[in-house]
Amino acid sequence: MLSALARRVWAALLAVSGLLGGATGVLAQNTISLHGRVTATDGKPLVAAQVAVLNRETRQQRSAITSAEGTYTIVGLPPGAYRVRLVLLGYRAEERDIELLVGQTASLDFALQEAAVTVEGVEVTHQREPAFEVQRRDVSTPVVSAEILNLPLNTRNTINLAAIVPGMKTFAPTAGRSLPAAGPLPDLRFWNFYLDGAEWKSFFNGNLVGIPQTGSPLPQEAMREFRVHLNPYDAQYTRGASFVISAVTQRGTDEFQGSVFGYGQSNALKALDLIQRERRTANPATFAIPDYTRAQFGFNLRGPIRREKLFFAASYEGQSIDDGITVVPGRPAYQPAIWDAFAGTFKAPTKNHTGVVRLTALGGAHALDLVWAGRYYNSETNFGGTGARNSGINAKYWVHSLQLRDTYTPSSAIANELSLNVLYWSHNESPLEPGVTKVYPSITFGTNTFPLVLKETSVRLIDRATYTLGEGRHIATGGVELARVRTNSWQPSNVDGFF
Repeated sequence: MLSALARRVWAALLAVSGLLGGATGVLAQNTISLHGRVTATDGKPLVAAQVAVLNRETRQQRSAITSAEGTYTIVGLPPGAYRVRLVLLGYRAEERDIELLVGQTASLDFALQEAAVTVEGVEVTHQREPAFEVQRRDVSTPVVSAEILNLPLNTRNTINLAAIVPGMKTFAPTAGRSLPAAGPLPDLRFWNFYLDGAEWKSFFNGNLVGIPQTGSPLPQEAMREFRVHLNPYDAQYTRGASFVISAVTQRGTDEFQGSVFGYGQSNALKALDLIQRERRTANPATFAIPDYTRAQFGFNLRGPIRREKLFFAASYEGQSIDDGITVVPGRPAYQPAIWDAFAGTFKAPTKNHTGVVRLTALGGAHALDLVWAGRYYNSETNFGGTGARNSGINAKYWVHSLQLRDTYTPSSAIANELSLNVLYWSHNESPLEPGVTKVYPSITFGTNTFPLVLKETSVRLIDRATYTLGEGRHIATGGVELARVRTNSWQPSNVDGFF
C-alpha cells in the first residue's frame, strides 16, 4: 500500500516540477553511507557474508552481501542508533551496536572466527562499537544529541552550540542576540542553515529567514543533531562563505518518549547592571526599573502511530521575556541635563514561539517523511544607548517550512531522495512611534529606515541520487534542484522626514 502511495507522491512531485524554474544547488546530504570489509582472522576476504543493519529505534532493516573482495556498502541510512549483524555459514556470527551521525561516511570492518556448523543454534558475539568518524574530505564536526540536551544553554538557542566546534568563535551576547562565527567573516550573511536537507537562506538580505540571532529558530529538543561544515565544504552546500550548519530533526520511534519543561525568573533573581546601580546611588528615592520576568516552557512527544510502520514526533517551545533596554543620552556641556527626561530603562517585551512536527512512514524500499517547522517572534527592540525609545521598532516574524521527502532504497547500493520544500517568511518591522526622525549629537528620536515589510516564498523540487561503484570502492552522488523564489518588500526611507 505504501509503495503505491509513494509512486503517486513521486508522480505528483514530478508534475509540480513543470511549474518551477531555475537550476541551483543540490539537496544537502541528509543520509549516511556505511561500508566496510569482512575477513577471516587470517585476513582472507569472506565472500557472500550477509550484513544486516537494523535501526534500533524504528526497526527498519537494510541488508547487503559482501563482494569477492569481502567489501560491503549500504547507502541512504538516516542518522540513528543501529545494530549491525553479520552472518556467514561456518563462521561465528557477530553483532555490533553503532551510532551513525548526520553527514557521515562510516566504516565498520569485521574479522570473523571460524566455528563448527551446528543445527542447535547460532552463537552470536555482540559488542557495542564506540562512536567513530572516518577521514573526511571537508572540515566538519558533529554536535550530537547528548551535547544538545546536556550542555547549559541559557537562551535555548541550539545554534549557539556551534561555538563548541573547533574553528568557531563566539561573542558575549547582548540580550541573547549573538551567534557564533567562523573565519574573518562575522557577518551573518556569510553562513547557511539546512534543516533535514531544506535550505533556510533568505534571498532578500542574505541572512537566514527569521533572523535567528533574535531567538531560537527551533525547539531545543526537536533537533536531534547537526554538523558544522567550515569552508571548504562539499559542493552540495551552497551560499555559505563562512560556515554551513546541516541539522536533522527528531524522528518518532517504536517507543513513546516525552518531556515537559518550564523555567521562570523575576526581578528578585536578576542583578542590576552597572548603569542601574549608578542611577540607584545618585537618586535612591526615585530609582525604579521596569518589571522583569522571563518564562521558558514547552513539551516534546514522539512515538509510534503504527509500530514499525508509522511514527510521529512533535515539539513546542515558547519564551516570553519582559525586559528593559537602557537609554543613556549624552550630556552636552552647555546644558548637561537637557535630555535627562528621556533617560532610563524602558520596557522591551519579547515573545518567541517555535514548533516542529514530523511524520515518518516506512514500507518496503520507501521511507516517506513530512516535516513542518514554524516560528513566531514579536519584540520591541532597536533602541537604547543614545537612541530614545521612540527610535525603536516592533519586529514581528513568521517562518513556515514544509517538506515532503521520499527516500527510495531498492538495494544496498542505490539511494534516491526526492523532496518538495516550501519555505515562507513574513517579516514586519514598524516604528514604535511613527513620525519625524531627529538626530542630535547626544540623542536620536524616531527612525527613518523603517517600516520594512517583507514576504518571501521559496518552492524547491530536489532529486538526489547516490550510487556505489566498483563493488563499493566508490560512491557517486548527484542531484538537481528546481527552485522558484518570490520576494515582495516595502521599505520607504525618510517617509516622515529626517532632520
